[in-house]
Amino acid sequence: MMRDFQFFIDKISMNSVPDIYSTGDFNLPLFKWVDGSSVCIDRPFYNEVQDFMDSNGAVQMVDGPTRGSNTLDLVFTYRPSYISDSVVADEGLFSDHGLVTCSLSFNPLAGKQRGNLVVGKDGFSALDLTTADYDAMDQELAAYDWDDLFIQCADEAEDDGSLFLECVKEIVLLVARKHAKKKKKPGRRKVDRVLRHLVCRSKKLSKRLVHASSKRSYKIEDELTDVSKRIKEHLLSIEKKTERKVVDAIKANPKFFYTHVKKHSKLKSSVAPLLREEDGELVTDPVEKAELLQDQFAAVFSDPSAVDPLAAAEAVPEFAE
Repeated sequence: MMRDFQFFIDKISMNSVPDIYSTGDFNLPLFKWVDGSSVCIDRPFYNEVQDFMDSNGAVQMVDGPTRGSNTLDLVFTYRPSYISDSVVADEGLFSDHGLVTCSLSFNPLAGKQRGNLVVGKDGFSALDLTTADYDAMDQELAAYDWDDLFIQCADEAEDDGSLFLECVKEIVLLVARKHAKKKKKPGRRKVDRVLRHLVCRSKKLSKRLVHASSKRSYKIEDELTDVSKRIKEHLLSIEKKTERKVVDAIKANPKFFYTHVKKHSKLKSSVAPLLREEDGELVTDPVEKAELLQDQFAAVFSDPSAVDPLAAAEAVPEFAE
């Protein structure tokens, strides 16, 4: 189950990172949740849930028991700062589980900036992190004195840890700006000039061929054939350039490589060669294969209108009572 759910998350997260809240009765009584995590339990489904949390950085938001002394109804998210409160009600008349209520710190229908996440033209979303220098970022972040920062933030009056998290986000953002370029503004898709010229030429020749005389049509057909050949050759050259670009970018942007491979790995299956019963030879010509299939379908087809209903009724055998 968790593998299918992970596949779904990976699919919807290809272009952007959505806010995901996974809830339900997971029926995992051995987990003892403290601050959103639990001690690992060496059992199959427990391991799947733990791997899911580790892979997505998810946090479990329900602290209290939901049935008896066990916490069975769980809420997973990797946006814990967006959930301001989590309450478990007493067991009711219609269920032996307590009702879990989570309050969001923003209105999901308003479409405004959520929580204290740094977004916009000056945030993480404006950076091209696929080409960032992560080694340099790791070195700079590792050299920072996080313990001292935590102590300074803890000295603030009535601080619940939000100040420390805000400082961490700002520091990481500053480091990311140093080692990552800004995203380029999306522009109009550029069409190859040579290809555009050849396609326009092919369209003009096709129009002229319709109204051309019989003598001139031969010349136009030859020219149209030559243009079609040049279009195919140019498309092959573009495909080769794209493949070289994909191979060169495999280290910097592996997602681009695998997307290209997946796009071209699907092959259309065709009808296999058919055996002709008369001479026992294999038929590969499309027209001959179509005729053989037509003969086969016609051999097993019966026309209801050509059957005499009286003769059909007499042919039905009588069964003894």
